[in-house]
Amino acid sequence: MFEGIRSPTVHMPKTVNELAQSISRVAKPLFFGGGTYIMSQKGYYPNNSSSTDIIYLAGIVEFQQITRNDAYLEFGCAVNLEQLLSVGKQVLPKLLFDAIEETGTEIVRSQITVGGVICIKHHRLLVCSALATLDAEVEIRSFAAQKSMNRWVPIKEIYKNNGELILKRQEIVSKVRVSFEKETFSYFITAENPMKKSDEAVILSAAGWYNQSIITQFRMCLIFPTSLFLIPEELSLMMNGTIIPLTTNQIGKVVKVVIEKLYVIIGEDVRPIQIERAKRCIEASLHALNAQSLSDR
Repeated sequence: MFEGIRSPTVHMPKTVNELAQSISRVAKPLFFGGGTYIMSQKGYYPNNSSSTDIIYLAGIVEFQQITRNDAYLEFGCAVNLEQLLSVGKQVLPKLLFDAIEETGTEIVRSQITVGGVICIKHHRLLVCSALATLDAEVEIRSFAAQKSMNRWVPIKEIYKNNGELILKRQEIVSKVRVSFEKETFSYFITAENPMKKSDEAVILSAAGWYNQSIITQFRMCLIFPTSLFLIPEELSLMMNGTIIPLTTNQIGKVVKVVIEKLYVIIGEDVRPIQIERAKRCIEASLHALNAQSLSDR
């Protein structure tokens, strides 16, 4: 039964220096956190063509830490989603908390690492939408020439408009940083399971800041799991300074702006059901904003 099957070589570094050494020895490394996505792929293992070396990141202590100060919460790529939930609603932004809660069962969340869910090559999931809407930053570690160099960038900069991850072979996301600036309004919704029906699912996160019924800042992230990663900057500019509650015409204009931008990115080759679900999700987020603004009065 197992004739011809080749198990991949697994490297298990305990420090960042050991990680640099492992990367320098491997031509095409496969970085492994909790394995929930990789091991769920059809025919991944066992098979008779496995020639990829695996580098296991969850054993590095520095990547397992959660720290905070007055300005932000910071967590390593090996922290699992259930550990993040345990931080609590008083610390974790509500939008991120809601997105994590919607990600599988407690058992599944305890296996999914932050770095793993962010760094799937061609598939965006719930947490990515929330982090992008919160304008989270990620630390990118580069291990070229056996030296570790790091830089912080907004998470939205590591994805193309189609959602594909932009990282070089010797780069990893090592940490994530989320500001403690509390959003006045947040909304998270997903239509369909993005793992089971990625060509039909829609993920939307929205966050707003307003004062005395005037929006001072608004961000939205719309995701089609395998074809779209959209943060409509035009919408942010349009919403700033707007008085809430929004009128029906204003809601219609917002939907139109986002959908037009969507078509610019992915063209006409998109499932009609995703377009329709995207419209309904956008409308639902804006109606929720209206309802909250009225209840605050």
